Amino acid sequence: MALQMQTLNEIDRLNIASTVSCDAADLHKHFVRNINDLTIISQNICSIYCNFDELLLTLCSLTFEIDIIILTECHLNPHKPIPKLNNYNSYHTTNHLNKNDGVTVYIRDTLACTVKEIKITDASCLELVLANYTIICIYRSPSNKHADNFTTSLGAHLETLITQKNIIIAAVADDTGAVPFKALFDPALTPS
Repeated sequence: MALQMQTLNEIDRLNIASTVSCDAADLHKHFVRNINDLTIISQNICSIYCNFDELLLTLCSLTFEIDIIILTECHLNPHKPIPKLNNYNSYHTTNHLNKNDGVTVYIRDTLACTVKEIKITDASCLELVLANYTIICIYRSPSNKHADNFTTSLGAHLETLITQKNIIIAAVADDTGAVPFKALFDPALTPS
């Protein structure tokens, strides 16, 4: 029993990556980016078509480059193209449950990454596989009040990834209307 508690305490002190939630203007205060860091920003954009210019201004104000940009609540329209971002490849979900739905991901064009859309009940989801990491990008609308089907479906998908060593789940869900930035930096990953 004592060994088990010691292991749990060691796991609590294990630091593989860092995450922070803050305003975009304050993001530079929290991190010093090393050359081998992989940077991921996840943003609830509340309509990619209406707020993309603001996102571009924010990205230009950062003092470091972002490797992966995950946008949720994109209000994707199948008849409108996704806005382009120089030096990035873009991917987006096609399975939408309502007009607010959608996940769009921009991946630096120098990174080798596979992307596929995953069917998760009551959510939009893209799965990225990059250098032994699996990144699951999820948007689940707060209008879906009952999470049981979603959590069961997500759990079933995670079971299929049992052999993966490093899984990152990027999901922005904020019922308050706040638009937080979340950034993850992992010095163990070296972008190729």
